[in-house]
Amino acid sequence: AAIPYQYLINNQECRVSMVCDVMTGVNARGKGVFTKMGLYATNKLKEENISFTTGYPIRKEVIPGHIKAGWEIIFSLPLFVKFISVKSLFKSKKIGFISVFVDPILGFYNNVLSIFCSYPSYEIVSYSNSDLSDISGLNDFFKKWSSEQKIALKKDSVYLSWRLGAPEKDYKIATFLLAGKIVGYSVYCSVVKEGIPCIAIIDVSVLKGYEGLSNAVLAHIETFARQRKKEAILFMTSNHINKLYGMRKSGFLKSPHKFFLIIKNLTNEFSKDFLKNEENWHLTWLDSDNF
Repeated sequence: AAIPYQYLINNQECRVSMVCDVMTGVNARGKGVFTKMGLYATNKLKEENISFTTGYPIRKEVIPGHIKAGWEIIFSLPLFVKFISVKSLFKSKKIGFISVFVDPILGFYNNVLSIFCSYPSYEIVSYSNSDLSDISGLNDFFKKWSSEQKIALKKDSVYLSWRLGAPEKDYKIATFLLAGKIVGYSVYCSVVKEGIPCIAIIDVSVLKGYEGLSNAVLAHIETFARQRKKEAILFMTSNHINKLYGMRKSGFLKSPHKFFLIIKNLTNEFSKDFLKNEENWHLTWLDSDNF
């Protein structure tokens, strides 16, 4: 299964497709069915003028089948984590009693980090996914943001309404304004991963020249997490964005878990070197349902 998306590549609209599901029957595995399906499906996508396809696998064992079908690994996408408490994590490891000693140290560490993070004067307005029509200036922000990127998923209020419209799912949208104009925004939601109550960051986008605002975005999400008694914040993104947004300064650590961006270039409209350059991508909104 693949979902077509509109991308803006060097400010030109382009059709890109994200492969979101592949299944092979147990008895058919190891017989080349996966590869043949991949070749057939991507050839059909090419006929529909899809420039390239993307995927975000985490299981390394599925990657050889993709490579046989013409996919390439572009770069890794680590899962970055900021811990607010280790209570549930340690409990799952049968050492929950130690969290009584570790949590105060962790709290002190996070407080020290906050002292060294400087935030500009900004206004924060928060919304739920049911309030998208109330966000004034959001489309203007996306238009400006997209024009600053080399490769960007085309986002607007219509796209958000569709993407965040899953039944019984509660997403939060925070906008950050300076002089009345949106210069940054974020989308996040509550999840439970491996028994740990977390906040998952779905997207962070900040206009060029305001990258320092990213620390304020992450601080706002941390405040929300603490209010909801969450114990960790998860953010799956590229190493490039990790450096650009100073996530380490905000206390995010790279976990051993990582996804991969893989691509099959169908039309060669864009060169391999261009697509493989991690700095050409702004991968914070990963078109996947990992969260």
